[in-house]
Amino acid sequence: MFSKVLFAITIKVFIVLLNYGFLYAQNSGQEAQVIQWDKLASRAEEVVSKAEASNEALKIILSDLLKQRKEVSAAQLSSSVTINTLSAELDALGPIPDDGILEDPSISLRRKQLETRLSAANVPFYASSGMLERTDFLISEINRITRMRLTQKLYSFSGSPLNATYWVPTILGASGFFERAFDESLNIFDSAAQRALLLQKLPLIASLVFISLLSWFMFLKNIPSSLLFLFSKNRAEKHDEFFSSISGSIRFVLLFLSGVLVIEAIKLTGLIGFNGTIILKVIPLVILYLVLSKWLSDNFFLIKMASVQTLREERKLKRSVQQKIFLLGIIFSVNTFVEHIASSAEWSLQMQSIINFPLISLGGIWLFKFANMLDNDSKRFPSFDETGASVSGISLNRLLFLSVKLISIAAPVLALSGYFFAAQKLLYPIIATLFLIFTSQIIFSLARYAIAEFSLVASKTEGITKVESTQNVLTIFFATTIIFINIPLISLVWGAQSSDIYEIWLRLNEGIPLGSARLTLRGFVSLIVIFALGYALTQVVQRMLKNTVLPKTRLDSGGRNAIISGVGYSGIILSTMFAISSTGLDLSSLAIVAGALSVGLGFGLQTIVSNFVSGVILLIERPIKEGDWIEVAGFSGTVRKISVRSTQIQTFDRGTVIVPNSELIAGSVLNYTHSNSMGRVRVPVGVAYGSDPRKVEKILLDIASNHPQVLKDPGPSVVFMGFGADALNFEIRAYMKDVGYVLAIKSDMNFDIVSALAKENIEIPFAQRDIFIKNFDQAVAKVKKPSEATKRNKKND
Repeated sequence: MFSKVLFAITIKVFIVLLNYGFLYAQNSGQEAQVIQWDKLASRAEEVVSKAEASNEALKIILSDLLKQRKEVSAAQLSSSVTINTLSAELDALGPIPDDGILEDPSISLRRKQLETRLSAANVPFYASSGMLERTDFLISEINRITRMRLTQKLYSFSGSPLNATYWVPTILGASGFFERAFDESLNIFDSAAQRALLLQKLPLIASLVFISLLSWFMFLKNIPSSLLFLFSKNRAEKHDEFFSSISGSIRFVLLFLSGVLVIEAIKLTGLIGFNGTIILKVIPLVILYLVLSKWLSDNFFLIKMASVQTLREERKLKRSVQQKIFLLGIIFSVNTFVEHIASSAEWSLQMQSIINFPLISLGGIWLFKFANMLDNDSKRFPSFDETGASVSGISLNRLLFLSVKLISIAAPVLALSGYFFAAQKLLYPIIATLFLIFTSQIIFSLARYAIAEFSLVASKTEGITKVESTQNVLTIFFATTIIFINIPLISLVWGAQSSDIYEIWLRLNEGIPLGSARLTLRGFVSLIVIFALGYALTQVVQRMLKNTVLPKTRLDSGGRNAIISGVGYSGIILSTMFAISSTGLDLSSLAIVAGALSVGLGFGLQTIVSNFVSGVILLIERPIKEGDWIEVAGFSGTVRKISVRSTQIQTFDRGTVIVPNSELIAGSVLNYTHSNSMGRVRVPVGVAYGSDPRKVEKILLDIASNHPQVLKDPGPSVVFMGFGADALNFEIRAYMKDVGYVLAIKSDMNFDIVSALAKENIEIPFAQRDIFIKNFDQAVAKVKKPSEATKRNKKND
């Protein structure tokens, strides 16, 4: 017994020591993190206070601060989760009892342990909060210094390129750089050890060159296009824009791959020195820009096909557009090359101004021509309002093109005035922005063509409305995705730093606090994805029930539609709940808010709620179902769709009546096909007095019995309705298989009645009336006798 007690005490002591050891290790790790962060923050504060570090050094420090901020934020989030958990457990234990009230020792011990752990968890939480505030301040200061330097650089004066004193140093400096690169390669090649190393790498270099030549050959012979059309179903349509664009894109990928492989082969030779490495480092980017500009020029008319057919028809204008886009791409690529060399070789502003002035001038000229051409195209298609009247004024497209033309004029003027950097930051970002916009539109057009092809295939098996709905959803999804991708790219083009984008990304990942939970970008994306997957799964289940499961049951079409609609609504509700739960939001608090709002909604939206509840009753009780022929609210027609708010009734004139569900539940509805489609037709007929009623009865009964739609059981009957003012009135009453054919059956019987009665010389009378005029002779004499006024008129004449 004593040994068991000793063993239990030993285990408890070990657990306590383990807890304290864990807390000590955790605190030690946090202390190390605090020390590391403090060193980084102190270094950043020193750099910020002096403001003498280079931009590259500031970028490095900013990147370290952002990484540190991410770690601190994650630690704070983890601490907050621990604090919330411990606080919830403490609240569950309840308050400390008053004096004189005994408490269970285990509860007291647990409360002390939780308080100890809670106090230990609060220390890193508050420490990380202070660290975050200090880090945010340093990040904002570094960004302020960077932007201030950029502003000063924009206003910096580099000297006019027309100043001839700068020309000779510029030519000597540029040529000297390339001569040094060439001399370095020669010196390296003179080394025997380097030549031996080159021989060892020769097989790998030859392989890269061979693959490059193969890619070049496939590009020239347009092999991707041949393969695509070989495996496509529409082999005859070789001028299809979609396949042409896809094959052209693959060709340009092969072209870019060929150029990059050649550069890698040159690097492997080891014959490139320091200056040569600077050149080769930027060449792949230049090749990429050239390939993209060529691809954009070839596919530009995918943008214009929907609105400007004349561009597609006029070959001369098409070539002009392609030339201008490709020339702008060449200018942009050359500027990228020169800017990289100038930054790496530390060329002076005067050298950069003189070298870049021809590029800026040509870029401004071609950009003006390109914008002017697009502006002229937009003038051919005036804007119209909703009534179809022409709208005067400048449209958004024309305003954009006008701004581009002004920038294309202002940039060369600024460069000529000596403000080279301002001209550069004004011209090239607008070219890159236009290229990004046009590239996005081309990609969107290709995606829309692909969705259209999918819709053509899907429309063979599904309804057109559902296909169009899916097409619209996919189109909106692609458009939204392209917009969100372009936002950071355009920001980078116009001077934003990658650290700015990363900082925004971190802030989005940190999320927005919503009570005890936090809505992050990841949670928002998971909400959209889970809801989309749930909605898609619901659609699949509905389609499977509609096409596979329910047709094998004995349910009628109304019951099937009710089950399919119920599954659809249930799937959407469950998908919404799972999607919200994935973000960490507490649905219980949402239920409290919904309960509070339900009172106001009950009064303000009682009609909508009534229709909603009535729709649920219609789907469950099914007093009417889809396909029924009903009469309600003065309308007669077939039920086409029952939704949760209203019911659509298609009249026999092909009009659609939207009836609120509450009227179908609270009002009187005549349903001709509630239990079955059988109905009764009534055909009245009158014969002349003097006809044999029994003979007429036999004729009418034969006509009703011989009709194919009339049921034999119960059989038809003929009723002698009575003596009318002009005829003996009879009526055929017969049950038919489908009440939907009542008008056709009634028409057939009327034709047969006319024919049969005519053969038996039985007259169908019509109403005749004799008109007697009282005092007819006096009325005629009064008309013939002229009045006194007539006599006076004749006398005056």
